[in-house]
Amino acid sequence: MSQQVQDLFDDEAEFQELLDTAKNNAANDWEENFIAQQIDKFSQFGRRMYLSDLQLEHINRIAGDQ
Repeated sequence: MSQQVQDLFDDEAEFQELLDTAKNNAANDWEENFIAQQIDKFSQFGRRMYLSDLQLEHINRIAGDQ
C-alpha cells in the first residue's frame, strides 16, 4: 500500500534526514540509484510524494534504521 510522506512523517526535515542518511550509507550501485531516485521524487513532489511500504522498508534498511 502506498502512503504520502506527509502521512508517514511529522515534517519534511525528518524524511529528508532519513534520505540523507541512506544516501551516505548506500553500499552498492543499486542502493545508490534507488536513493537518488527517491531524492529526485522528493524534490519534485515534497510531502505529497507517495511511498510504498516496500520502498520505505528499503530506505530504512539502507539508512540503518532497521
